[in-house]
Amino acid sequence: MQRRTLVVLLVGIVLAFLIESVPAVRLRVHGLLSFTTGIETWFASRLVTPGFLMGETDARITNLEQQVDALAVDAARLRQLTEENEALRALTGFSNVAGIRTVTALVIGRDPRDPQTVLRLNAGSKVGVREGAAVVSPHGNLIGIVASVTPTVSTVRLLTSHGLAIPVRVPGKPGVFGLLQSRDGLSLSVEQIARAEPVTVGDVVITNSSALGLPAAIPVGVIAAVRSTPEALWQEATIFPFTTTATVHIVSILVPDETP
Repeated sequence: MQRRTLVVLLVGIVLAFLIESVPAVRLRVHGLLSFTTGIETWFASRLVTPGFLMGETDARITNLEQQVDALAVDAARLRQLTEENEALRALTGFSNVAGIRTVTALVIGRDPRDPQTVLRLNAGSKVGVREGAAVVSPHGNLIGIVASVTPTVSTVRLLTSHGLAIPVRVPGKPGVFGLLQSRDGLSLSVEQIARAEPVTVGDVVITNSSALGLPAAIPVGVIAAVRSTPEALWQEATIFPFTTTATVHIVSILVPDETP
């Protein structure tokens, strides 16, 4: 082991002597070292140069992010157009009801004095809208009644509007009917249902025929709870509406078709 180490040491001394004493060998060795150092320097400079790897990568990332943002905007626009087209198709369903004509309108605002229960629409008497007309959602569910009309604007009282009473019934159960009202401006209920009548959670509630001049059988909501006491003569049903108006932007107003 000691002999091998001694041999390696002697070889190293001889090589060092030749490199320093023989000009040709020294030049070749130094040239090789300079070439290797040059390659390392070139790679290092290119890696940190803004126009090469790092700079070009940042530019490409920025470009890709811009393309993704543009695609997201296009997708949102397409989704909005699709929803509007579906809403318009749904609203035309009432056009087939005898004696009823539909007027499509956009929600243009809410009454600042009562923003939760009053809507304003961009359709008025010029297109045949009149007070008392039913207003339905894109899916055909009742959301309110026209309260006042100008030539170009209608004001709508929503189902939760205080003092509004809509005659409703449960289809298939002749004895289950009453007035849909809201006492607190938030929840809906039907009171004074005869105790003997079979009222069940999940029953669908629709408008009653010929009452207040509204078209019959417009969907309103579903019974969410039933309350009564042993000594009471009546039942009270809490109604969950099919449509909440917070997200409604397009509606249909049902007006009489006076076409001869």
